[in-house]
Amino acid sequence: MKRSVFIILFIVFFPLNVRANIMCNDGTISPSCTSCHQGCCSHHRGCASGGSSSRSNRSYVTPSYIYGCMDSNSINYNASANRDDGSCIAKKYGCMDLNAVNYDSLANVEDNSCKYKKEIKETEVIKFKTEYKKTDKLYEGEEKTEIEGKNGTKELTYEIIVDKNDVEIERTKLSEQIMENPTNKVVMKGTKPSSDMTIPVLGVYSVAAGGAAVYAVNKNKRKGL
Repeated sequence: MKRSVFIILFIVFFPLNVRANIMCNDGTISPSCTSCHQGCCSHHRGCASGGSSSRSNRSYVTPSYIYGCMDSNSINYNASANRDDGSCIAKKYGCMDLNAVNYDSLANVEDNSCKYKKEIKETEVIKFKTEYKKTDKLYEGEEKTEIEGKNGTKELTYEIIVDKNDVEIERTKLSEQIMENPTNKVVMKGTKPSSDMTIPVLGVYSVAAGGAAVYAVNKNKRKGL
């Protein structure tokens, strides 16, 4: 009777004891190991029952590892990994747009530094100049416009560098073409002395004065003065 009770207790408690002593193949007790059903592991993958009497109550289980990069500063960081596999790739900031002039083939993180090249044309005014010519047909200090001035135009071609928002960063002039030449303004400046203006006046005055004197003399003669 006692022997029967012992056998029943052994059968009941043995599986519990086995599950309480789960050990991984790497020699550590880990929650990641899965216990072998009923302590008999010979038919489970990665498990093996103890080979000696001192280890007969233990089951060996291969832990569930997730390999990957565990460096949070890397481009390929794997938050689920529990074993680093040495695959971490350091972050390299730069322009990743193939159409940009500063494209960085080694960059793996976009830093919004891309620059783009454009060619534009602009029209610019060519202001006319004023030329002065001397003439003796005008008195000193007198001026007369002979030809009215007119502005010209030219077309300039630039190569510009802009950022991603199309804001200009720098420019280089490629060419310049005159579309219309300006017409300079021509102004005549008098060189005739202003003193010449009084000569005719004085001459008339002298003749008039002389005539008046002759008339007065003749008049007096007639009166017998």
